[in-house]
Amino acid sequence: MPEIPITEKFLIDTGGWQALKHAKAMLEMGRVVSFNYTPPVLRGLVREGETEFRAGLKIRSYTDVENLCSCRDSREWGSICAHSLALALALIQPKPVPAKPVPVPVSSRLPILVAEGDACSGVGASGGDHALADRLTDWHWIELHIVLAPNLETSWDKDQVIAGFEVVRKDNRTLASALDPNQTYRCTRIDRDALELAREFVGGKLPGMTILSQDQFLKLVGVLVSHPRITLARKTSVTVSGERVLPKLVTETLADGRLKISAETSSIHGNWLVGSECAWLWSELRLYPVSPGLPVAYLPVLRGPIVLPAEHGLNFVQRELPGLSSFFQLDTQVESGLVVEPGVPEVFSTFEGSLNQLVAKLQCLYGRRMVTLGVTSEAFVYQERGAIRSRNLAFERDCLSRLQEFGFCGPIHDRRVCAARPKCHSKFFCARSSAVREGVEGFNREPLSESDPQRRTGDAESGDYCLRRRLV
Repeated sequence: MPEIPITEKFLIDTGGWQALKHAKAMLEMGRVVSFNYTPPVLRGLVREGETEFRAGLKIRSYTDVENLCSCRDSREWGSICAHSLALALALIQPKPVPAKPVPVPVSSRLPILVAEGDACSGVGASGGDHALADRLTDWHWIELHIVLAPNLETSWDKDQVIAGFEVVRKDNRTLASALDPNQTYRCTRIDRDALELAREFVGGKLPGMTILSQDQFLKLVGVLVSHPRITLARKTSVTVSGERVLPKLVTETLADGRLKISAETSSIHGNWLVGSECAWLWSELRLYPVSPGLPVAYLPVLRGPIVLPAEHGLNFVQRELPGLSSFFQLDTQVESGLVVEPGVPEVFSTFEGSLNQLVAKLQCLYGRRMVTLGVTSEAFVYQERGAIRSRNLAFERDCLSRLQEFGFCGPIHDRRVCAARPKCHSKFFCARSSAVREGVEGFNREPLSESDPQRRTGDAESGDYCLRRRLV
């Protein structure tokens, strides 16, 4: 069997452009955890909120694709969901061209630093043994002082945070970079952790006066919690606190149905230092961790408001918001959830075939959006007479069940129809139950005019026809 090339056009034909748009958003937000493609099976993990779905596709041919996702839409409808499409997009996204490796000299990471606790246990930061620790005297003891520039806010905005790493040894204060590389020094564990991290920023040597990027500075702050010797220009003491700050998360439904999400920062005095992996608050000479552990996909909300499309906003409130209660204070509107009543759509049906073979397609019209049952999988909201309504999955299942009662099976995704078994055709056409009469009226073979929206096409003598009707 030839391998089917996976392209964006193939994914649109397989799952529809709406599902693909949702999949692209999930990929951009880093929801794809892992994936593996061994033709014809693509498998992986996709995170949505606090849930990880085992998603995937089994691609037998261009028109025969099976969804392997464990999400509800896949289980109940058998449709191609955005989770599986996100895996495929991750597979085909352009791979960065690897840069030619540049030989980097191996750093000896000298001098050796031994933390106080390591010396007592006989194991040093660089593998020193107990005998080495015993030979270290008070003359080798150092204390680290971190000196920040007085204009921290300005240097942060420029992505150039100046930090000085000074050590005191036997009442002599010098830059850490000036220590003798042939010696071994003792220090506290927090000093050793800070110096070892700073080594990584400057290529393996002990740092002196260093310019750090925003992310490097926040990484350094993360290991300096409760460090006793941090100052601005050697004069003003700075405290790195472990007391976390949880901003208030505010949601607002806009007039067009979109959802605006923002972090309430006006009531918290200070400067928000938001990096690519974490965030801190700089306020009154103290640094506080902001929402520690917050997944990086949600960090942009700390920089400014985010506006989501109506359907994505509803999905966010229902699936992702509960998992954010550990990182934000939720306002009353958010805690109660966004209450959206399901709408009642107009239902359209198409029946094609003859007494030998009969297929049907059901569609629901929500506002201006037409949904084909068994094909369109994503949840969404829409406006109806000024109110926000959601997709009514219970109503759609009821519509399908009425056909399934008369022998139709499916929905079959690749045909986008429900197909009836031949022995059940007569039962379907001859049914006189009130349920069918209310749902499908006027099954007859009388010709319809060209202007009538209920159109019948086909050969009357052969019994083949296509009947399209708007259900009431």
